[in-house]
Amino acid sequence: MLAAARAAEQRLAELRDAPVGELSISAPVGFAARHLTSALAPLLAAHRQLSLRLVITDDRVDLIAQRIDLALTIGPPPRSSSLGVRHLAD
Repeated sequence: MLAAARAAEQRLAELRDAPVGELSISAPVGFAARHLTSALAPLLAAHRQLSLRLVITDDRVDLIAQRIDLALTIGPPPRSSSLGVRHLAD
């Protein structure tokens, strides 16, 4: 009985901590076609409660207005941004 209770508690913790809802990602056309779709497939397979909205464009996107959670860009980052910016690769 204790083992069943522990297993149930562990499963509930996994469900509670699992990503749920919509993840919005913006990326340039060439990058998305080559890298993004194959990289996101395992994430979606592992988290069935997660949905994905991709904004694939080479134009600048208003991240706030379009409610983008993650934006991948090519080129220099904006100079005056209050958003978190990380350099990933050259």
